[in-house]
Amino acid sequence: MISTFNDLIKTLVEIREKASDVQAWDDNHGEATLNGFADSGQGGRRSDDLQAPISRAVAIASSVLTFNQDEGPLDKQQAMALEEAGFRVLDRGFENVVVEIRPTEAALKAAESDEDCDHIPSPMELKLFENSQ
Repeated sequence: MISTFNDLIKTLVEIREKASDVQAWDDNHGEATLNGFADSGQGGRRSDDLQAPISRAVAIASSVLTFNQDEGPLDKQQAMALEEAGFRVLDRGFENVVVEIRPTEAALKAAESDEDCDHIPSPMELKLFENSQ
């Protein structure tokens, strides 16, 4: 099956839906990523639920993202399309492509209205592409 840029957007939306109620966290280096959260298992079932769509998004990204002049930044049109879909591009370099996953409006409203809720869902980073050359 050939993946498209639209498949990437759909998968990012799925990740946002599943991650919206997750409290932000820090790893040992102070870097908050959904990739690390899903791999760590620290969220129990929630971590497990995020593993498949994150793996799918990373795989799709590696096949559909294009870079200017082979090793330049992420193609401007693709970066703009991600932004228009609600995923702010935090890093668009050839070495890393990182997007911000913001909580859904429903998750924010639910957290604000729940007196027992001890946190408001925070935006988190998702590393879509990492070039290890």
